Amino acid sequence: MENEGQAVNRPPLFRGTKYEYWKQRMIAFFDACPIDMWDVVEQGNYFPLDQVGNEIPKVQWSEEQKQRFVLNSKARNALMCALSEEEYTKVHNFRSAKHMWDTLALTYEGSLDVKRYKLSLLARKYELFEMEESASIETMFGRFQTIVNKLSFLGRTYDNFHNIDKLLRSLPRKWRPQVTSLRASKNLEKLSLEELIELLKVHELELQQDDARRKQKSIALNVQNTTYIILLQIYSTRTKNVQSWYLDSGYSLHMTGERSMFLDLKSKKGGQVTFGGGQKGLIMGIGKIGINSTISIDNVLYVKGLTHNLRSICQLCDSGYEVSFNKDKCTISQPDSSILFIANRCNNLYKTILNELENHNVDCLVSYENQWI
Repeated sequence: MENEGQAVNRPPLFRGTKYEYWKQRMIAFFDACPIDMWDVVEQGNYFPLDQVGNEIPKVQWSEEQKQRFVLNSKARNALMCALSEEEYTKVHNFRSAKHMWDTLALTYEGSLDVKRYKLSLLARKYELFEMEESASIETMFGRFQTIVNKLSFLGRTYDNFHNIDKLLRSLPRKWRPQVTSLRASKNLEKLSLEELIELLKVHELELQQDDARRKQKSIALNVQNTTYIILLQIYSTRTKNVQSWYLDSGYSLHMTGERSMFLDLKSKKGGQVTFGGGQKGLIMGIGKIGINSTISIDNVLYVKGLTHNLRSICQLCDSGYEVSFNKDKCTISQPDSSILFIANRCNNLYKTILNELENHNVDCLVSYENQWI
């Protein structure tokens, strides 16, 4: 059956496709046959000739010449048995196993110029090889080995160190610390490709575990040169209550897209917010939002197009408050363990409603020495 292994004493069948694969398996088959059979296929010279190039009659052959003729006959028979009927018709008239072998190579590998062109393309593919961001180490290594093997078929080989260096340079940016560590701790001249792949697979598992610990909803903010970047997971159901604020540990600045929430607002230019979907929102200003002067938050960015009001857990912790989560709510407590306010869980987000804080007697949402909560 197609999915089963093949007999070791029977040559692999060639049907006109995947020639390079068949060629390597056929070479392995000849190597397992009597000594010098592959030499007869590769070099020829099976029929004894005299000094002027005429064939010597069989009765005058030496034992060595007879053995070489038999080897050619066995190699020719093996090739015949390895070809489908269509491929057989292309070479069955040839007396020499080498002639048969070379004809198949020319048919499916092309002339010397074609080989050189294929080699050039593969060499460029090798030099430009990179691991795809979403690919696994096993998938990446499989792609790399395919290129290396095809180059080998055409006579181009790279030493072990060159291949290892190429693989390390092909890894994505997130692998850079591991690459630096490997270069510093391992002798790459002696490290095998298999050992390298095993080390990379171990680190791959560590990265996967780190990713699994992260929240399903990710909000990140990077502040640099007055450009603010937010990565948001957008939910299909949007709240209509503009007083709702979501807690998250992935950003460092409070912001909202609701102009009407501001008690006062100063214009600000030169910044923008990039959402996870690629859309951009301009930072229009900065000011104070709230219910009144007591229940308010200072230094809040007004971002045009932002559909969520964002609160920073980092700022709560930096200000000395204790933040604890369970499956139903997030509790923010003061240093004396008294509860400041509670954010209930809704659609996998922890939400607090600003105007409900009046019932909690909260009056500490203003900023102190450029720190706000």
